[in-house]
Amino acid sequence: MTKLVINELTIQIKNLILLEDFSFTARCGEIYVLKGRNGAGKTTLLKTLAGLIKPTLGRILINNRDVFSYSYSERARLISLLLQQAPEQHYCSGRSRIAHGLMPTLGYDLYLDNALKQMIEDMAHRLKITHLLRRRLRTMSGGEMRLIHLARCLINPEQKILLLDEPSVYLDAIQQHLLIEELKKQAKHGRMIIFSSHDERFTERLACSQITIDKKRATVVKDIR
Repeated sequence: MTKLVINELTIQIKNLILLEDFSFTARCGEIYVLKGRNGAGKTTLLKTLAGLIKPTLGRILINNRDVFSYSYSERARLISLLLQQAPEQHYCSGRSRIAHGLMPTLGYDLYLDNALKQMIEDMAHRLKITHLLRRRLRTMSGGEMRLIHLARCLINPEQKILLLDEPSVYLDAIQQHLLIEELKKQAKHGRMIIFSSHDERFTERLACSQITIDKKRATVVKDIR
């Protein structure tokens, strides 16, 4: 089972310390929310956990191995990252954008056979976005495009760690409900989910534990439901 260990982590961007001496262990099957004011360091922490930013001090271990010892392709097979402003790639159809989530495992020359097409159809059905599969991203609303990007992050079962930055942004109440149910299902199937959010109602319905970043320190509260 995949385990993520944060050991005495300090993150500093230029002269600004965002997080200092943070230790925590996250396990698959659990859902964690990152809370904190704007600029507290939530997005930076997610990027650091994904191996995109090196910490000033401390270590991040995935399965007892330093995250920065993994190659980029190895990390991509383990971790799925959704940022607030995902690359839009307006020329893509919804189907091809979702398929990008399979590339870390199946390669960049990915061919969508019937089995993979069905996998994408099933994911789209669960998020109620089958009508978007043939449409170009440039024709979609912010909420529709967000759901496509979320489907791309969720489609690959090999990626056991999901790092989601404000996943509910742009989504209406019905779309948020569908996303909550899907993320709960993903956790039950053994995936670790760490997401940031300012949406209290969304958080209360989804997260098991809360990590709050305030004044360079992170505190953890477990079993918040």
